[in-house]
Amino acid sequence: MGSSGMIIPLNPPEFMKHDITITTLNFEIHEPFREELTAMIAKLFRHREKIARVRTTIEGNYSSHTAISYCVRIDVSTAGPEIFASARGEHLLPALRGALEIAERRLTERTRLHEEERRHPHAAEIGHDVPKTVDLL
Repeated sequence: MGSSGMIIPLNPPEFMKHDITITTLNFEIHEPFREELTAMIAKLFRHREKIARVRTTIEGNYSSHTAISYCVRIDVSTAGPEIFASARGEHLLPALRGALEIAERRLTERTRLHEEERRHPHAAEIGHDVPKTVDLL
């Protein structure tokens, strides 16, 4: 126990080890449901791509003429360009799953391209004035 009186678990859940931010607009979610969402989002960290953080924004749209709808946007910060995924739906979980599937496909594609590039590098041309071998004797 530290000086602040906070107890730190010896084996924290896997999703607590990652930088995941969930922001809600126009509504609030309870802490147990937030932890469930965080665990779902943490599955993105399975990829070999070096992910720095995942920011998720969930917006609840309320209108007197239409049903409640949700817009989920996921921003994945990696070593390369960021990956963006978004989905809309009348229910929160299907919209979140849709955005997660899009982010998962984009991460898989980037990982596949990276692995392919490592296995099949482009040929480098060597100028005629550079010797290919050196005779040391």
